[in-house]
Amino acid sequence: MKEQGEKLPVLSEVEQTMLLTLTARAEESAKPNGIIKDTVSEALYAEYKPHLSMTMDKRAKYGTMIRNVVFDELTKAFIEKNPDGVCIYIGAGLDPRAQRLDNGKIRWYAVDLPSVINMRNDMMPFERETNIACSIFDSAWIDAVETDGKSVLIIMEGLLQFFTPEEVREALQLIADAYPGAKVILDMLSIHVLNNPKMMERISRGLFTFRWGVADAAEVSDMDERYQLLTNINLNDRMARHKFSMKIMNKLPKIKRMSSKVALYQIIK
Repeated sequence: MKEQGEKLPVLSEVEQTMLLTLTARAEESAKPNGIIKDTVSEALYAEYKPHLSMTMDKRAKYGTMIRNVVFDELTKAFIEKNPDGVCIYIGAGLDPRAQRLDNGKIRWYAVDLPSVINMRNDMMPFERETNIACSIFDSAWIDAVETDGKSVLIIMEGLLQFFTPEEVREALQLIADAYPGAKVILDMLSIHVLNNPKMMERISRGLFTFRWGVADAAEVSDMDERYQLLTNINLNDRMARHKFSMKIMNKLPKIKRMSSKVALYQIIK
């Protein structure tokens, strides 16, 4: 880990969003009744807090944590069924999911841009995880992953909404070509939020731009028919379990439609 007080490197606007999610995880983990426990994020946040100037909308922050919990749940379910499988986290940012969920057998890979991977190597090394510096659109990361015929889980959290629909389709096709039979977890922004300038401004604070959203998780299968939808989770429904105010609001069809979704797919061979 870098020496105490050393500044963070210069990051692009999209790369900086991982600092928002780091902050959200650390603050939630520090609560006595937090919905996630992540001591690695707590330690990183304590060390680099003086250099973290970006802030997240309160409701968006809690939604991010709910999303993180759902991704963890789906990943745990895969590990329980495939204890010696392979988990590939694309766009891993500074999320220590491998350290939270490792069972001592799973083979972990984290894929992200070089500047981010350098930070992972320096700030949160984990001997059971291989970090790969590569764009999702560069098949070099696929060449660096060793599956040895094991079951594969692809994880893409908080990633695809930054790309255009054409780029999302390209990424999905690249993954399906490389990993027939794999399972894929990804999240999708609601098209109703994407097309609402006021909502977008509240979420992004003008710091970044989302480019892809859907009305229904089945639209991923329309992009590439090899993606078979297995599980579709409305995040507002999950937030309603923890927040009474969200339970009331979520009864409104308009609010429910604006929810992001987390979905699990099987790539058909």
